Amino acid sequence: MSIGQDLTWSLSSVKIHTAHNWKLMFEAIGGGATESHIAIDDVMLSHTDCPQIGACDFEQDLCNWKNVLDPNLDTMDWNWSNGQTPSSFKGPEVDNTMKSPQGHSLFVDFEALSVGDTALLLSEHLPLTKGSCFMFYYSTNISRQLLHGALTVFRYQDGQESVIWEAKDAQTKEWRPVNITVESSTVFQVGFKAVKSDNAEVGYVAIDDVAYSAGVNCHGVHTDGAVWGSSETPGIVASVIIVLAVVVSLTVGLVYWQKKRVSAPGTSSRQFGFDNLFYRSQN
Repeated sequence: MSIGQDLTWSLSSVKIHTAHNWKLMFEAIGGGATESHIAIDDVMLSHTDCPQIGACDFEQDLCNWKNVLDPNLDTMDWNWSNGQTPSSFKGPEVDNTMKSPQGHSLFVDFEALSVGDTALLLSEHLPLTKGSCFMFYYSTNISRQLLHGALTVFRYQDGQESVIWEAKDAQTKEWRPVNITVESSTVFQVGFKAVKSDNAEVGYVAIDDVAYSAGVNCHGVHTDGAVWGSSETPGIVASVIIVLAVVVSLTVGLVYWQKKRVSAPGTSSRQFGFDNLFYRSQN
């Protein structure tokens, strides 16, 4: 985990494989700053694979994509449904993943919106990149011929939006692919925005099968991994190995100490929850 993230909550996930009983431990090490903090929230354990960063086919849920809940930024949510579910909101008849009414997608029904209403969907926070490919499929069924402003994709950094793609061609119900190479020197998010700009505007815009190739642009070129070919690579690798060895040693020691403490007479065993262990140097 990097430092200097200000007040931004970042999403992290890790895949765990084990055939034995285990505990999850979070370790925070202060860097010496007088005004700083490290915080965690919303810890969740799932018996399925971790979702790929920035990706979702929307068959089970929205994965790590979130409808914005800020009235200063949007007024409506993207709807999650399939073509066979009875609903007052109208979306695509089939999705792109399954090509059937049973498949799910996200959509915005313009008939349910007023002029100026906005629906905003944001990804999790993505790491800085010299070029990563962002891919998705979209479908439109709007009363007007051109789609200017109806559906846009933007990069969201420090509260600022930068449009990186906009639907401009004639509307069609067919699912069409879009590939966009995204660059950013800081942590950022990708967002989908649907805006109703005309009273006569009816129909929908929909998205499905979102994917993100971190560190690989849309031409298949590895961008972010180029730094590992520098002359500093051996030193960096050695440092990482040393740090990992120290962390593993400390973890094993703590687990052994914890087992002895729990098994000691007069102590109770806790199967669930988190223990708060606090250590302070004698110096």
